[in-house]
Amino acid sequence: MGGKMEETLIRFVRAELLGDASRELSADDALFADGMVDFLAVTRLVDFIETEFRVSVATGDVTPENFESVTAVAQYVRALQTDSAGLTTAQELLWTSQQRHPDEPLYNAPYLFIIEGQLDEPAFAAAFGRLIEDADILRTVVASEDGVPRQAVLTSIEYQLPVLDLSGTADATAAALAWAQDQCLRPLDIGRASFESALLRLGTDRFAWYFNHHHIVADALAVGLLYDRLGALYSDIRAGGSGKLDDLPSFANYVSTEEAAHASAASLPSDVGKSRVALSMYGGRAAGSSPENERISLETSADRSRALRELAGAPGVRALTPDLSMFQVLATALFTHLHRVSGQTTVTIGVPVHNRTTAELRKTPGLFMEVYPLEVVVEDGDTFSTLH
Repeated sequence: MGGKMEETLIRFVRAELLGDASRELSADDALFADGMVDFLAVTRLVDFIETEFRVSVATGDVTPENFESVTAVAQYVRALQTDSAGLTTAQELLWTSQQRHPDEPLYNAPYLFIIEGQLDEPAFAAAFGRLIEDADILRTVVASEDGVPRQAVLTSIEYQLPVLDLSGTADATAAALAWAQDQCLRPLDIGRASFESALLRLGTDRFAWYFNHHHIVADALAVGLLYDRLGALYSDIRAGGSGKLDDLPSFANYVSTEEAAHASAASLPSDVGKSRVALSMYGGRAAGSSPENERISLETSADRSRALRELAGAPGVRALTPDLSMFQVLATALFTHLHRVSGQTTVTIGVPVHNRTTAELRKTPGLFMEVYPLEVVVEDGDTFSTLH
């Protein structure tokens, strides 16, 4: 009995190589018997395998032993897939949530960078191609076999950076924002590629770089690292390509390290799976959800900003760093507000942490950020000082 992979291969061989989707073919039938499949067809089969199962087939592996039957091909592909890895804890959370809403772009993370000044478009495209080669997260794909997610770093990804000319529009910047907004609402197929990108021409000396990735491979700090790397690669190409850039650390190495750590870790605390009650704001709950977010900015006066900084630096309030001090002040205000509008005494918020604990990890593009629960129980008589 064959599995899903064998069934997929049989359907392809019948329909695409034999030209007869109804032809009898078992997983153990010899593909080369009586000229059933020739080596030209094997080339097409290799292309299908690499695309469908996200593996890289070496030329030396294309042998009669590996391709003598569908069973042999499936065994060979599964051997290649053993080089894949599981997901990190942060990735598993995103993967699980995405599976509940497979057609929603819940974890698309789009950016639109405005570039002022002259730009060498071919050099920029070449730099992006080298960025894909340098950063393994851009060659990472995630797929599941029988419901179990695995990630693999492909040897290469063929990606031609598209260039869109919006310079003829009345408001090129608005047109670029509208295009990016529409584009980023399309779900990414992370089984084939974890990102999409484009260069938008807004004028002779104004451009925009659109970069959208699935959050499962990168966090915001990683995008900053990719941005800096792209700039360095562009400068190197413009200078003749003679410079030697340091290798980017591999996120795949971190994945392996976390897997090993989990294998030897003690059991999780007993309250990890504790159910928490969702907040009921102003006596009601949201009627639905949407993948679109609206960013709301609130400007504070100079006097209020100064007062907040002074409070964050006061004895008994000041924490290890100014940023942490300000976070604690604002978090306390948020807890107070949520308690008042919900009436709940136990309030939990998700707090993102960068999770890059070493200098090497701070230079590594990838998804390290995790969200930890921060919970406060508000009691009668609590004040700002006691909640803080």
